[in-house]
Amino acid sequence: PDDPAKIVTPTESTVPYVAGYTPQVNGKDLTPVDATDLSKGYNYPTPVDPGTDTAISYQANTQTITVNLVDKNGNAVKNTAGQITYSVTGKTDDTADFSGITTSDKLVKGYVLTKDGTTTTITYGDGTIAQIVNIVYTPVGSYQTTSPDGTTSSLQYPNDATDPTKITTPADTTVPYVAGYTPQVNGQKLTPVDATDLSKGY
Repeated sequence: PDDPAKIVTPTESTVPYVAGYTPQVNGKDLTPVDATDLSKGYNYPTPVDPGTDTAISYQANTQTITVNLVDKNGNAVKNTAGQITYSVTGKTDDTADFSGITTSDKLVKGYVLTKDGTTTTITYGDGTIAQIVNIVYTPVGSYQTTSPDGTTSSLQYPNDATDPTKITTPADTTVPYVAGYTPQVNGQKLTPVDATDLSKGY
């Protein structure tokens, strides 16, 4: 108002706050009115040329989704790489890409995967609420072997290395041979490793 040849920045209005986005001019973030409360908006920048429009655009902020490996009770479980959690990042309103979490990342010894939250389509939020996705596991069973003398042994079902939702049969161990006895499961005799030499086990 004191110099008709000049313009000033607005003092009674602000650039509106949009959750998950930051207003910019020429790639530079605008200054918030209150850095502790972004909902108050942002200060308008000082125009460079009185006769030229100033373009203000909103750029999506980087967001994070936490992926936890848990059992059905929500307790953390550790995969074969020793990890219990992963993070993926992207921009507000973009679709999350979980492809970086591989099949081997989802293998948990002694558990099978029963619910995989990363297989659903999830959009990054605006950052006001933490986003958490769970991969849920259930403990596997085991072989319970009772010898003729009454002693018992247990062998946990091994994981299928190619599919975290499955188990497989042991490849490096056998049911021991006991002379005069044949091991059974539910009344069905087990198959010997070598029918010509039962001492090799079943």
